Amino acid sequence: MQASGEMFEREAERVSIFIAATLYLGHSSSPVRLRNVSRWGAMLQGNASPELDSIVGFGRGRLHATGRVMWADEGRFGVRFAHPICVEDWIAPPKNESQQLADRLFVNRTILKGSANTIPAPSLPTCNAVAANIPDDLGEAIELLTILEDRLAEDMTIVGQHGEVLQNLDRALQILTRMQRSE
Repeated sequence: MQASGEMFEREAERVSIFIAATLYLGHSSSPVRLRNVSRWGAMLQGNASPELDSIVGFGRGRLHATGRVMWADEGRFGVRFAHPICVEDWIAPPKNESQQLADRLFVNRTILKGSANTIPAPSLPTCNAVAANIPDDLGEAIELLTILEDRLAEDMTIVGQHGEVLQNLDRALQILTRMQRSE
């Protein structure tokens, strides 16, 4: 097992789980499984191989967390969150069709191509701890959306087919950036 030079004591009890999520590492993403989680950290498992001390993000539906890779060993790695999460929100059964679909696809390892189904937006997390992190979360959201916008704009097929939507994304980023500055 490789370990980061900066070890930390666990500050909260971890809950064992087996939940599908998406890992974001640089400009790439890949499926992972959350194997355990606490307010300040998680163990993930997947084919991605993040380097020690790298900053990663991962999400499930409308839930998202970022943190630093503290250790890695044979497809599993531990992440120390940048901000505490609401564990109850992460372990709760999905409350929306989009997350249920993502979980089914992950479990079945099925890939849907060209699906024109409209899936309703997921509901927002209810944990009170989330409200305390809004300024930080806003900055993180802006950063993630900017990365998404850049990646999508690199693909001329997407630009050709969804140019107006990309312009709306750019406008939304401008609005979020103004909101962030006014806080």
